[in-house]
Amino acid sequence: MAEIDFEADRLAQLVDSLLDVRTRRRSHTGATALAFTHPASVVQGALHRIRGLSGERPLQLDVSPRLPLVQLYANQMGRVLANLIHDAIRYSPAGTPIGVSARITEQAELEFTVEDEELGIPAEHRERIFEPFVRTQTAAHSKVSDEGLGLAICHSTVLAHGGRMQVTTRPAGGARFSVFTPAPLPTKGPRQ
Repeated sequence: MAEIDFEADRLAQLVDSLLDVRTRRRSHTGATALAFTHPASVVQGALHRIRGLSGERPLQLDVSPRLPLVQLYANQMGRVLANLIHDAIRYSPAGTPIGVSARITEQAELEFTVEDEELGIPAEHRERIFEPFVRTQTAAHSKVSDEGLGLAICHSTVLAHGGRMQVTTRPAGGARFSVFTPAPLPTKGPRQ
């Protein structure tokens, strides 16, 4: 049931993305409204979306409660993180941990990171994996069925936020997917 729920959510995201490809605007109700949100809420929303899919997989969370509120589409960003976490679960060895973190960078960007202990992504494929229907040879030869759209949809959503995505290899091995978005902070009103 959890897999069906997750895949139904991914299909809804795909339809939304295809319908809004030119305008990059979401015309739904408050669930997708641009609002000030705590990064921990986005991470928790992503984890809620994949509930039941992680099994016994250890999740290592590093999201400080002291992070500021940032303005973003929390529902959409939660979908991006859920997809990245789900991919990490599917492509990395069973029982290995998945790391999820959030921080504000020195460039005043919000960075979400999902790390795993898979084989990593070869340097020559790191830009192409964000294109529709592209899979690396390692992924194509895995037993994981995948149409090659998840990362392209995630990339499109992040670009619509004015952000960017990158993938690197962790020093200890494995992949590190980072999502960077501008982090506009709430402005303080006039003193009373």
